[in-house]
Amino acid sequence: MTDDDLGTINAAIITPLRHNRGIADKASLREITRRSEKLHAAGRLVDDFVVEELPKSTVGDLLKLPRRRVPRWGQVASLWAVLVDIAETAGRPVDQMVSLEVLRDYHQRLEQEMPAPDVQIPPLPAAPPPPASGAPGGAHGGSRTADVGEQETEPEPEVAAAPAAGPVAGGQHTGASRAAALEQLIRTAKHTTQDVWWSAFADVVSDWFRPYLSLEPVSAQINTYAPYRLPGLLQTADYAHHALAVDRPDLEPGERKRLVDLRTLRQQVMLHRDQPPGLWAVISIRALLAEDLPRAVVREQIKHLIAMAAHPHVNLRIIDDQAADRIHSGAVTLLRFADPGYADAAYVEHPGWGHCHHDPEVVAGLSAQFSRLARQAHKSAESIRVLLDILDQL
Repeated sequence: MTDDDLGTINAAIITPLRHNRGIADKASLREITRRSEKLHAAGRLVDDFVVEELPKSTVGDLLKLPRRRVPRWGQVASLWAVLVDIAETAGRPVDQMVSLEVLRDYHQRLEQEMPAPDVQIPPLPAAPPPPASGAPGGAHGGSRTADVGEQETEPEPEVAAAPAAGPVAGGQHTGASRAAALEQLIRTAKHTTQDVWWSAFADVVSDWFRPYLSLEPVSAQINTYAPYRLPGLLQTADYAHHALAVDRPDLEPGERKRLVDLRTLRQQVMLHRDQPPGLWAVISIRALLAEDLPRAVVREQIKHLIAMAAHPHVNLRIIDDQAADRIHSGAVTLLRFADPGYADAAYVEHPGWGHCHHDPEVVAGLSAQFSRLARQAHKSAESIRVLLDILDQL
């Protein structure tokens, strides 16, 4: 069983349970335990058996990462029943919770796919040192990866609450001053290849991509739409290698390897630190299927996406191609910075080139497009189902 297999187990079960817990007013572990004892004593049935008593440690284990094995169905179903009962008592919208039928389907697929032997989970690679100073906001984003506990598990945000990159004044900063500061920052980044985290790869980084590489590590929120290729932050090394071979046939093998290494380092800088930025990724079915890449590579990539979706700072949403094409046809990434002195930025990428935008009207327009895409996309729990369906087909 590979690391990504374990991640698939984590996300396909944990993501729906966390979603339901959010609807149940972020019920504390203690409250969940007490309610399970009450339902067990009353003989409440779920899936033809009595709800199990769930100790606090068991509830925490069912909700946290990483897991070594597929969780037992009786515990999963019992936790589902407890969360539904808590939500009903509080008058919360139970119809928005992931159903027991969907959760059972996830569990059965995982048991068939991965019999779950007891294996040790290798640790995540250590993050490299923070990016060199000189960029705004330091090396830390605004989202915090919390351990499961009393304050853990934010409910899945509504699309309207998704961070929308646009001109917002903060404190003594005006919209004009923030836009001017961002423009200067981008201008400086275009000509800086020393004392930046990617300096060792400067020889293979295109001029148009340099500003984005310098801006990304100091962002607090990243919203990205991927219509043709998956976002670089979510690509496996094999996917990146084969995608570059198709998209950049002019590259020498050595150059391609260095670009893959850069992408891997970028993921460590951004996602494997103590306070990673929030990441909203809207991905088209077209990008997921990647018909021009080997099926084995795509399969492992899909499993990696399911694993990443379990992280609390990652919000992954899948959108049908037809719905996406009616709204926007190009890849776009929106950045909101930890430092309120800088306006939000937009990066638009096309085959062979990209551009960082600082004009507030352009950024606001692209932000509005992203919000429409997010509204049209499947929500997080449903997106896991879509990914599992694609995995079955590969």
